[in-house]
Amino acid sequence: MAFFYRVFTTVEKNIWAKEIEAFLNENDLGVDMVGVVEEEDKDNLDATPVCLIFIDGQDRELAALVYDKREESEILEDELDEFHSLVDEMAPEVNRAWVHEQLDKTVGCFAFEIKEAGLEEAAWSAIATIAEWLRNETNGFEQSDGGQITNENGAVVLTTPDDFDEDDFEEFDEDDEDDEDDEEFEGEEDSDDSDYEEEYEYGDDEEEFYDDEEDADDDSEEDEASDGEGEDDAEEDEDDEWENFVAAIRVGDAWVEKTIESEEDLDNFLAGNA
Repeated sequence: MAFFYRVFTTVEKNIWAKEIEAFLNENDLGVDMVGVVEEEDKDNLDATPVCLIFIDGQDRELAALVYDKREESEILEDELDEFHSLVDEMAPEVNRAWVHEQLDKTVGCFAFEIKEAGLEEAAWSAIATIAEWLRNETNGFEQSDGGQITNENGAVVLTTPDDFDEDDFEEFDEDDEDDEDDEEFEGEEDSDDSDYEEEYEYGDDEEEFYDDEEDADDDSEEDEASDGEGEDDAEEDEDDEWENFVAAIRVGDAWVEKTIESEEDLDNFLAGNA
């Protein structure tokens, strides 16, 4: 399943291959760009690319970028309708009206299809920098699949609650689904019992079985003895993994921003407390 990151634009501005390439050169992001043109234009050096591919120094694809203009796109209007439905499931509720207004104002969408290498820290930072620049240049806002929506300043204004079923809003691609089904079928057809036999090849060795059982008991006793310490370590690890982010609550015609640093802060944000 592809992962998409989008910048919805509310201002029409001519930003594409040349402008994006210039931005990459000026900011030394460690990312290069290749333009993909239509088949009939492959010999035309002046053809406008329909897709931009971002690559790193190892020639790995990080992301593919396309731009859909609302008045010319065959799919963007339907996608915007789906995003309106998505917004109605996100929190905090107080920010939904602003996002609905921005979706209505949207004139285009830059959609990044993030590749596996693009999820690595350095690559993701570069892609996020490009997205931020596009957002600033077009008075836009950002959205990530099954994740968050920002305001024009880059602060998070909507996010998906823990009980949200993002499968309801996954993009459906019939060809992709057929490919996945074919891969699954081929995997089943090529499989044999060798893995099963290898995993259980010692199953009849009674002595080894009981040795394993005694080891399991010893491990259990050690776990019980260190329960308190383990809980403390888990709490510390959880704190270490927490990533602060800036969120905003819409109050009147302005934003009230706050850095989310804890679960308590997040709960207050989701409840719409400024």
